[in-house]
Amino acid sequence: MTAAYRICHVTSVHPLDDVRIVRKEVRSLVEAGYDVWVVGTEGRVDRSVRARFATVPIQHRNRLQRISVHAARVVRTALSIRADLYHLHDPELLPWISVLKQKGAKVVYDAHEDVAAQTLSKEYIHASLRSITSRVIGSVERRLAWKCDAVVAANAAIERRFAAHPRVVLVRNMPRCQEFVLSKCGYDGSRKTTVAYLGGISAIRGIWQLLEALRELGGRIRLELMGEFETAELFNRCRKHDGWAFVSYHGWVDRLTAVRILCQCTAGLVTYLPQPNHVEAGPNKLFEYMAAGLPVIASDFPAWRELLGEVGCALFVDPRDPRGIANAIQWLLDHPVEAEAMGRRGQEAIVEHFNWENEARALLELYRELLHE
Repeated sequence: MTAAYRICHVTSVHPLDDVRIVRKEVRSLVEAGYDVWVVGTEGRVDRSVRARFATVPIQHRNRLQRISVHAARVVRTALSIRADLYHLHDPELLPWISVLKQKGAKVVYDAHEDVAAQTLSKEYIHASLRSITSRVIGSVERRLAWKCDAVVAANAAIERRFAAHPRVVLVRNMPRCQEFVLSKCGYDGSRKTTVAYLGGISAIRGIWQLLEALRELGGRIRLELMGEFETAELFNRCRKHDGWAFVSYHGWVDRLTAVRILCQCTAGLVTYLPQPNHVEAGPNKLFEYMAAGLPVIASDFPAWRELLGEVGCALFVDPRDPRGIANAIQWLLDHPVEAEAMGRRGQEAIVEHFNWENEARALLELYRELLHE
């Protein structure tokens, strides 16, 4: 019986309502009958998931303290759970693998991001040092992950990075169909003249170009902007932009609110700039837009075009070109019948292929193998 096994998901970075960790992986494990704990930092605990939560208050003042002192406190709390399997979600937890395995527990590393590629875009690292820093971080991450019993990769690019590991499983960030089916997302005549952006907001995710595109459109469309800004400075800069007049900013929203807003929009935007960690990523929002029946305006990355080109649910644009983004939005406004068809094709692809229910099978099979069920 799975109930005999105690699982502990551990994060020193992500909030306690993280979509991938809690709303997908943990929920699926609970539904499969495991006794699941989540040890994490301060955040909004998702009580709809029938797991148990242990919160480690944030006390660090800088990045160095987070990856050392705070990570140690998180691991200490996780050890007190006495789990049969620890599922780690942050690279800074990897140095603690041997400690977590002392009592015979299995350890899984969940690689959400291509950390080495991500380093190449970090402005707090001097440009002349980013390349060598990226190589060092990537090498250390792979060496430490080798000590884990398995690696879970969030996309194909990450899976390739850990290909030498004896047990790597691809578990992509696909949406739960049930969320959108229960919200009755579809075209019923109630869609507004709005486009949506959902998720973390930063310069490299193209917020500045979106504001420029809104200004180009001159009020013919509004942007439903949901998520938190990377910095207060960026938020203040964006509020002063002329395009902000056409933004309805919601800040952080819960899942039900996010789904409700998506289901009322005309299109979804995911115009990430061509940074190393973006070009092969599989952002949650891309598939959530499709699940909500929205045509997608997406960055013209080869991996994204290959993934969605045959589906026929997306317009691909140069994310650095505000006019190109504006033209794509205007095309959807001018061609409502085609836009609706694109949305329906995307939704059908989610139901048939790109859904969490399919991805969860790989995760559950991995757990059965590791725990000898």
